[in-house]
Amino acid sequence: MAGGLWLAVFPYAFLGREKSDRKGVRFVLTASAAEMATFGNSWMLAMMSTFPEALVRPFAWRYLKPQDMPDGTARFAPYGLRKIESVLVEAYGEDSVAVVHPYNLEKFVGADTEAVLVSTMDPLGLAYVSTTYNPLIGFGGEALNRTEFVRLMRHRVFEKWRVKKVVGGFGVWQIRDAGLQEKLGIDLLVAGECEEWIVPILEKMRSGQPLPKYIRTVKLKEFTRVPLIRHAAGFGAVEITRGCGRRCQFCSPDFRTKYDFPLQHIMSEVEVNVRNGCDSAFLVTEDIFLYGSDARFNPNPSRLKQLLGAIAGHKGVSEIAISHASLVPVLVAPDLLDEITPLIIDKSHYRKGGKRFVGVDVGIESGSVRLMKRYMNGKAYPLRIEDWPEIVVQGTGVFNDHLWYPMYTFILGLPGETEEDVLATLELFDRLKGSVVFYVPLLFVPLEEAILRSAARSSLERVSELHWEFLLGCWDRNLRTWAEDINPIVRLASFFALPYMRHIHGAGITRSLVRFIGLPLVKPARSASWKRCEPDYCAQKGRTTLERYLQ
Repeated sequence: MAGGLWLAVFPYAFLGREKSDRKGVRFVLTASAAEMATFGNSWMLAMMSTFPEALVRPFAWRYLKPQDMPDGTARFAPYGLRKIESVLVEAYGEDSVAVVHPYNLEKFVGADTEAVLVSTMDPLGLAYVSTTYNPLIGFGGEALNRTEFVRLMRHRVFEKWRVKKVVGGFGVWQIRDAGLQEKLGIDLLVAGECEEWIVPILEKMRSGQPLPKYIRTVKLKEFTRVPLIRHAAGFGAVEITRGCGRRCQFCSPDFRTKYDFPLQHIMSEVEVNVRNGCDSAFLVTEDIFLYGSDARFNPNPSRLKQLLGAIAGHKGVSEIAISHASLVPVLVAPDLLDEITPLIIDKSHYRKGGKRFVGVDVGIESGSVRLMKRYMNGKAYPLRIEDWPEIVVQGTGVFNDHLWYPMYTFILGLPGETEEDVLATLELFDRLKGSVVFYVPLLFVPLEEAILRSAARSSLERVSELHWEFLLGCWDRNLRTWAEDINPIVRLASFFALPYMRHIHGAGITRSLVRFIGLPLVKPARSASWKRCEPDYCAQKGRTTLERYLQ
């Protein structure tokens, strides 16, 4: 174990000491060790890579080690990297492409290697979770994602063989905006969907034609050109839909054309994952209920049943997880969960108290009708955005009644957010008390592909007492619902950390943190500024959303 831990802390310490006589593979594909890791096939556990390295490496090191095929290539890799692998194999042949763990680069990069292509989601720890919780913790160094990515960029093979370094994926904007492209020796950053563009880009690079340092591709429109993966993706990932179409201004998938992949395409990729040793299916989608939906976002129960029944019925699939869903479809189609839950519940990846449940990520974003109308007006369609808080409350009830226990994300610090907006979110939070939900409050991050890409980034330095009340209130409820066994330990640790947290975050955190710890006689922050909820911010009273819709 000691040797394994040493390798995890200094992963490249023993690589490249002997001069390699390999000619190398023409195109080598990889990602940081944190993004190649499957974390025991738990994408929830994988979130630890967004937290400070010093805190999580003692637990994560065993997951960072290579999982190899007999030929030394990676057994599992990020789904997007597998797509690029298939494109390059079709263009250049199987022998010209290798997907490898970063600790194995020395075995595959050589004199004949033209480029190392790196995929990344959060290279510098500037995405939502990292931006919110690393500064909140305040110690432990940079995010594990960042340290592993920087290590990869400084791997000795790049200096030894002078190969081109091409980085693509959702997170490349972080490198550009931080001004680190040249410092990290990256020849080219490629943002956006790449299935149509990666081969022309590599051909131009090979011929010596001038290329900009940063390329944003045109969004894909012809999805018949999207190839099947050839080897297993991490977590058994399979793309179900791409794009969304609800026009949320903070979100990047809205820039992508909405497309449902054919069932045969999906099942072929499930088979690839199973055949290569992965018995789980992680359904990648912006909203599972959009599969087969019409232009008004009404769900198609028959197509959903066909899809989920086929995946659950595959004899090699023992577990199923779904990435994202939304609440509106279960209100406009009240029998939807009655029809699809029995198909997947027995193979669900998640358990609570020994009982299986369906877990999905749902973006609630805010309880403020004003902010929802301004930035996410299509999120409630075909219902009315004015009824958003009521939609959330009713939809949560429908979910829980069918053993769907969602993870709700909220965004704090949206542009133009006021105290009244935060109060509206707190009121919605109060109405959800008693529901089985995992709450994840996040600070606003202007993503490059989003309409709000030029807006100011939120930060903990800007949060108010009301923000702290909501943020710590969410984690108080999470502990009570999901981790009662460690609840006293966390609160005791928070008691001793109170002076430190006050020191780094200011007096604004004090009231909410004292309440989180459980000390008595402390009123919530909103008690000093509570106002009657105005219609512009909160739900309209009267008949329920569903009643109005069905009228």
